[in-house]
Amino acid sequence: MGFKIVEYSRERDAEFLKLFYESIFYDKKEFDYVRVPNEWILRYKMSGDYVVRGIERDDKIIASLGVILLDALVKGESVRIASFVDNCIHPHYRKNYNRIFELLFSDISAELRCQDVSILCGWEFEENFLRNQELFKRLGFKWIKGVNWFSSGINLKGTIPYFWRAEANLYWRLIFKLLRGYNKAKSLFVGRLPENIHLRSMEKSDYSDIVRLLENTNKDFEIAANYTLSKFGKIIKNNNIQGIVAEKDSEIIGVLTYIISAWSGWMFGKPVYSDNWQIFYGYTPDEFAVVGEFQNSTVPANMLLYIIDSKPNYSFVASVFDRRIKWRRNAFSKLGFMEPTFDKGVLLAKSLDNDIKLDGEKPWHLPARCILAPVAYSEELGEDIG
Repeated sequence: MGFKIVEYSRERDAEFLKLFYESIFYDKKEFDYVRVPNEWILRYKMSGDYVVRGIERDDKIIASLGVILLDALVKGESVRIASFVDNCIHPHYRKNYNRIFELLFSDISAELRCQDVSILCGWEFEENFLRNQELFKRLGFKWIKGVNWFSSGINLKGTIPYFWRAEANLYWRLIFKLLRGYNKAKSLFVGRLPENIHLRSMEKSDYSDIVRLLENTNKDFEIAANYTLSKFGKIIKNNNIQGIVAEKDSEIIGVLTYIISAWSGWMFGKPVYSDNWQIFYGYTPDEFAVVGEFQNSTVPANMLLYIIDSKPNYSFVASVFDRRIKWRRNAFSKLGFMEPTFDKGVLLAKSLDNDIKLDGEKPWHLPARCILAPVAYSEELGEDIG
């Protein structure tokens, strides 16, 4: 029996979820995000518009591909784009990767054209990309390397927002403490904020100013999210996003939004799918923008530090972005964040109407919710974090 394209159905959610864990945690020594609560489709429903497909073989889901639709600026023009996530395949079918994902990408691309989507894009680990580079080239994708993860040290208490359900041996406890200590030591040399600038939590009344700020800063990128006031507010609410702003004389000159996301597995062996996986929660920056005048000042690093200092028992902060955004990379570096070699990534994109020629020389930017779509949710309390 051959490979069959199927649409997602609520009755098969558990199959898609099982595939997700079997795919990302197979023989893996690092960590990855997990679904909290145990619902595969929730992350898509939180994002709004989406298209998802699966591949069935012998009545089993053995591969999946989902895309999140969003408004974006591409080459300064407002267009509709789709970002792929959950490009999962069961380990036993990796030898059929090219055939399976050619089917999935072709089917989803046809559907996106019907919805007037101009760009299909997404993030992939560099190792996986290199293994399947010829497929992506044949499908018409362009790509940039260096869209990497930057991670802080870890607080083993992990009581913000929930107690960390994990067990680490003495070796890893020592490593984590050293890294956290290194972050603290580096923070002593960040320097004060410039005169008349202060940081505070983001409020609903700030949304219009934040949208204008993001519109102005995102013009510097080849690809970036595009917001209206109503859509920004909806995204904040639906994705449980929190944030801080930098303010100078009552004018917002910086914003950092973030999601509390659930992760599992960091180097504790080789995780397998189980109802008892180890969970820890971290802070994942979604949008990070500062006006040009202050990008190379102490403002960006202090904004990161504000999250860490205001939540003393946080677990960790991890962010993914194009490392060519120099001011942002410098802010993480000032606080001693790591750029692990195993977390290097590639951002891929293709024009679905062949009218858009993408420039690889300018930075590309996708919010974190369009790369891993983390879900901030309290399964124990049965309510969203807000």
